[in-house]
Amino acid sequence: MSLVKHYIHTMQGIPQLSNTWGSMIALLDAILVTGFNFIPVTSITRNNNQATIHFALNHGFLERQVIRITGSTNGWDGDYKVFSATSDTVTILCEETLPLTAQGTIICSAAPLDFEIVFKTVDGSTTPKRAYRSTAPDSLGLMLLVHDFVATGGASAGAKFAKVAVVSEMSNIDTITGVQMPFNPSIPNANWEYSNSSHGWAKWYYKTGNPTNGDLGSDVRDSSAPANVAAPFYIAGDDKSFALHVCPISNATIYLSYGFFQFYDAVINSDNQLLLAFGVNSRRTQTSYLLTMARDSLGVNHYPVTNADLTGDPTPNLKGVLWFDANGQTNYTLLGKAYHYMQDRSGEFYTIDSSNAAQDILICDVNGVVRGTVPFIKWQIGFPKTEYVKQLDNSFNLSGAGVVSVLLITSRTALSLEAI
Repeated sequence: MSLVKHYIHTMQGIPQLSNTWGSMIALLDAILVTGFNFIPVTSITRNNNQATIHFALNHGFLERQVIRITGSTNGWDGDYKVFSATSDTVTILCEETLPLTAQGTIICSAAPLDFEIVFKTVDGSTTPKRAYRSTAPDSLGLMLLVHDFVATGGASAGAKFAKVAVVSEMSNIDTITGVQMPFNPSIPNANWEYSNSSHGWAKWYYKTGNPTNGDLGSDVRDSSAPANVAAPFYIAGDDKSFALHVCPISNATIYLSYGFFQFYDAVINSDNQLLLAFGVNSRRTQTSYLLTMARDSLGVNHYPVTNADLTGDPTPNLKGVLWFDANGQTNYTLLGKAYHYMQDRSGEFYTIDSSNAAQDILICDVNGVVRGTVPFIKWQIGFPKTEYVKQLDNSFNLSGAGVVSVLLITSRTALSLEAI
């Protein structure tokens, strides 16, 4: 099983989600394919099932981070989880069968998730595009296609986002020859177009303008200019899937949750592909308000207009699509309700059960049938305890935050550091 790897915007050498088109692709290149923070090693010495790596330079690696050793000549090349770190050493967990010392000209780096770039535009292109694919032998072989640019004009200074889709086959970076999701046969280029009326369809926003209406962002449009600071982010993944939390607003704490996941689908008794993205359930124009962006990413928050909206199940649809339908056919399916355990308090507001448990997020199709669970992301609904989420043994130590809604239905999300 592939090691679960995590990435934080504060890691040394990691590309930043700045207020610049192409920032998302630069980050994905690093965490999916190339790695980053390449530091020369002076020595590696093993003691039982632990080894100490010494550096001449400030390495910047963190506890629980997965690092990659390359350049050894006696079998030390590979990925290892950092057990502890000082300013010039790290201690890793390793096999006791390895040599007592490592030989060669050795480099340590932040280990990538081991995807490949199948197609791309030339480096430095003003229209950066990528088609990423897992290299795992048991991968479904589907590509994550990413466009991270906008046409010239006034909108180039507005919100920054990557247009994303799942694609089965391409002949080059500009030609899709297979199936894609989301897709509308009557508007074949709907996910990729840019015009005065449309900004594409499924998107991963990483920089947006600052709202004046608190966390809700009800006055933010695509044309709103973001603050010129990098967006905080957290990522967890393995060799087939990854989840991304990003906070695109500099004066709020909205963390949007996106992802490209291969998961076991209990209905079709096989693996399925899930894409979480803003807008997949409702294609929006560039002039519409972004309004409640968290609801249109992961969908963990509900923003009712009146108390009447709280009758029945208050949870929204997850904002995602499945590659295979319930019959196992390539026929993309929108997700349905994101069910969780709730209590009714006087029929007006809702809160989480008394355990305040962090829960798996169920993947339900539009018929209400549970298909599986979202990899790497857990949530806490109601009145979350920040300390509880941060102290979970298998959670991301710096967890992503949810948003308080207008009627006190709140949520908080955390990224798991263990396989699910």
